[in-house]
Amino acid sequence: MNTRTVKSGLNLIIAGIVAITLATFFNNDVTQLLSLTVSGQKRFIALGLFCGGLCSGLGIMIALAGVLRSGTDNRVRLARTILVLVAAIALFFALFFRSINSPHQPPLRPGETIII
Repeated sequence: MNTRTVKSGLNLIIAGIVAITLATFFNNDVTQLLSLTVSGQKRFIALGLFCGGLCSGLGIMIALAGVLRSGTDNRVRLARTILVLVAAIALFFALFFRSINSPHQPPLRPGETIII
């Protein structure tokens, strides 16, 4: 197992998960930060999902190539990278379950007020 190649693959998987998380859960925040229009927001979501899938798929192939490759490289530690990967996956699923369980209120129409 070549641990440098595996670490590179795991880093690409982490980048893909972060891109998908940004595109799905934080798209309003990013579009407000970059002051994008509605069509720009749609493009950002599509690009984030595409790049996330591409990075994750490539990371899986590189990590598998590193696992199947013969060679011993014991100087690179994988524990920190695997911990970051598990944290990114846990954050994604926590945000996913929170988005399913939280009730969404419809946006206010012009002229409507909020009653507290």
